Amino acid sequence: MAAYRLHQEFNREHDSYMLVGHKTGDELKILQIPTYSRNLRRITDRMQNFTGWSELFHQSYFWFINPGNFKNFDIIQLHNIHGGYFNIYSLSRLLKYKKVVWTLHDMWAMTGHCAYAYDCRGWENACRQCPHLNYYPPVKRDWSNIAFNIKRKLLSHPSLYLIAPSRWLKGLVEDGMHPRNEIHLIYNGIDTGIFKPLDKALLREKHGLKKDAKVIIFSAVGRDNPQKGFSYLLKALEQLSAKDDITLLITGDNRDIALNGQGFKIVNLGYIASEEQMAEYYSCADLFLFPSLADNCPLVVLEAMACGLPVISFKTGGIPELVEHLKSGYLAEYRALPDLVNGLELFLNSAPLRTRAGKYAREKALREFSLEKQTQNYLDCYFQILTGGDP
Repeated sequence: MAAYRLHQEFNREHDSYMLVGHKTGDELKILQIPTYSRNLRRITDRMQNFTGWSELFHQSYFWFINPGNFKNFDIIQLHNIHGGYFNIYSLSRLLKYKKVVWTLHDMWAMTGHCAYAYDCRGWENACRQCPHLNYYPPVKRDWSNIAFNIKRKLLSHPSLYLIAPSRWLKGLVEDGMHPRNEIHLIYNGIDTGIFKPLDKALLREKHGLKKDAKVIIFSAVGRDNPQKGFSYLLKALEQLSAKDDITLLITGDNRDIALNGQGFKIVNLGYIASEEQMAEYYSCADLFLFPSLADNCPLVVLEAMACGLPVISFKTGGIPELVEHLKSGYLAEYRALPDLVNGLELFLNSAPLRTRAGKYAREKALREFSLEKQTQNYLDCYFQILTGGDP
């Protein structure tokens, strides 16, 4: 979503194309990496199964052999490339001909395989003997040290430039991988004209929610992913002193998944593609609860803030750069469930505190996290890279 929003903004004044692993719509400026012969697919699939690391053998490499496929572009922008559709050696091909900018949406560029290392510090020792092969994206065999060294070599290439959407990740990559070029800090942005405070009473009536309920919203794709901290969310709500008037809205996954709240009501809304509809649900809520265990610069936090919602979260990753403790929400100590419950109780029991924090969150989103600001920062970065001068 972050990549697509930038792509749309770039096309206002420039010529931008997206190259994806699987295209679902009919937009002309979104291109799909072609699938080659079945025999080749069988060979690469066997190699992937043997090593457990698809990014080393994916056949997308053959698209990049021909520089004519990308020679007309001034700059190549990478986002997440660990989705099972991009061959890491393709990056070497790109770097032979073009300046490449890689936005690091997680820790994958600096680890042997995982997107988030949590408490593991194996990357400080070049990811030797990985103890967490099950961490996303999981691998079957421990080739982590080999993958780590491939990435470290790529990050030292003079034509590769990095963008980090948080100071937290920027510092980790600088200390752990020592990239050749300076890392640019550019936070994610959201459309503050879509994500904005709307009429709460009107929207609660529209969506069948009680006007006097305490409504908490949680949004994350992949709720079963331990990274999102959903188990902490449920435990925190179960420990509230007053649960009867609590309604939890959940978005992001299949709405057919049955969930029962222990003393509180759960409304499973499923995946919501419409940004306008998502903004309505944010505006129905009193708080955004996001007990993530590892995150960089989550868009859902920015969306909630722009809609005037205080955010309750753990103090982890880049989230403290977005949420200011007791100003725009509450930052509990990492994995400290009693502290998370304390933050919830504090904000649920004080309407004036929620109002002040929601107003502050909206103002900060407008000031620091607008899509227009993010887009301009990217364009300034590109200009600096292409000209070798100041933005």
